[in-house]
Amino acid sequence: TETGSIDNLDALADLAERYGIHFHVDAAWGGPWVFSRKLKHLMKGIERAQSVTVDGHKQLYMPMGCGLCFFRDPELCLAVRKSARYIIRKDSHDLGKFTLEGSRPANAVFLHSNLNIFGVRGYE
Repeated sequence: TETGSIDNLDALADLAERYGIHFHVDAAWGGPWVFSRKLKHLMKGIERAQSVTVDGHKQLYMPMGCGLCFFRDPELCLAVRKSARYIIRKDSHDLGKFTLEGSRPANAVFLHSNLNIFGVRGYE
């Protein structure tokens, strides 16, 4: 984020495959470039990642705290799970137990709305 540097994602994906390690892309700042015809080539290789993080407040016109983590395998979201006796109990179906925010606002709804209103072209 500080320098705007972009790694060679294809080369990193090759290394992850060769050594059998999880390939994560921290696309907090540059991730939205996948929506740009002019800049998306810089993100070549991101599609090979097992997980990608994006901060919606950096380039997607979102409020602070709209962070997203995408998983290729939806089962990986189970790695981020919490519960407590007073809220989000183990047997509940509260989706907050799968987020870092817990029971706080669902800021991803803002991004969903913007994508539906602006579309990809709105972020180009």
